[in-house]
Amino acid sequence: MTQLQVESMHLKESLTTSLAAVKLPAPTKATTPASTICASHVTREELQSRKRFCVFLKILSSYLERTDSEMHQRVKQLVRHCTRMNRERDIKYLDLTKALQVRLQSLIGEKLWCQCHAVADFHLLSRQTSTVAASAAATTTTTTATTITSGASNTQAV
Repeated sequence: MTQLQVESMHLKESLTTSLAAVKLPAPTKATTPASTICASHVTREELQSRKRFCVFLKILSSYLERTDSEMHQRVKQLVRHCTRMNRERDIKYLDLTKALQVRLQSLIGEKLWCQCHAVADFHLLSRQTSTVAASAAATTTTTTATTITSGASNTQAV
């Protein structure tokens, strides 16, 4: 293995292990941000993209907080700046997600950008898989309970 592959592997392991420590905020019924007020409707794809970016940002922030406090502060300042400009309705910041993506990618570099996205994708996929498995298990349990209940009622009727 080359040195770059080894470093990449260690960084990916570090990001993956830190994923367990990341606590994503629960959805709330907060006021709508300025970036969505302008749009007449938001598509499902846009919502998925925003969700993916929020998970990416949380993972990046958590990783930088533990490994590089100076870069973590710079990322926080960038997010505050972009948010402020979005609220002031600056034309370059109307789509807050895109504004942050462009500026963050140049700030943190391609390598960390790709690795954090890989971890975020893995996290979202594992959450989606566990949700599907849980709903399938619930359906199976309900079906089994219904079968057992209906079988018991047939036995009693005989």
